[in-house]
Amino acid sequence: MAVRKFTGRKFLLVVVSFFLVIIGANLSLVYAALGTFPGLEVHNTYVASQNFNRDREAQINLGWHAKTSFDGKVLTLQIRDKTGAPARITLLEATVGRAAYDWADKKLTFAQGARPYRVPLSLAPGKWEVRFTATAPDGEKFHQRLPIYVTR
Repeated sequence: MAVRKFTGRKFLLVVVSFFLVIIGANLSLVYAALGTFPGLEVHNTYVASQNFNRDREAQINLGWHAKTSFDGKVLTLQIRDKTGAPARITLLEATVGRAAYDWADKKLTFAQGARPYRVPLSLAPGKWEVRFTATAPDGEKFHQRLPIYVTR
């Protein structure tokens, strides 16, 4: 059996092929990432950073605590004040969606006056996130994100 020499040309072909595979994989991952992630959390990060500590203090002073549950058919959101009573809320805006992209986001419309807040919902299996803003009677806003894990 004859042994073939490993020439410089073959080595160059192996090295170039290796890097082409790596570059191809990276480009396909970049394409997939850019196609699914909206890329914006806030429109102006500088302005958001200027208000961050004030907003955080205001939320802590409200003393509200929120929790959510999903039984496969109904999403329940409870927001309680410092005493454990349902928080007095003048406006509640909420969405449920995936953390990595926004095309599956669903705006939630809760029944008026119902406490805890409930909405019928159908979600595919996986990790979801409830994002809501509740406005107190004095106009202070309470923002939070709560995870939901759906299994079936």
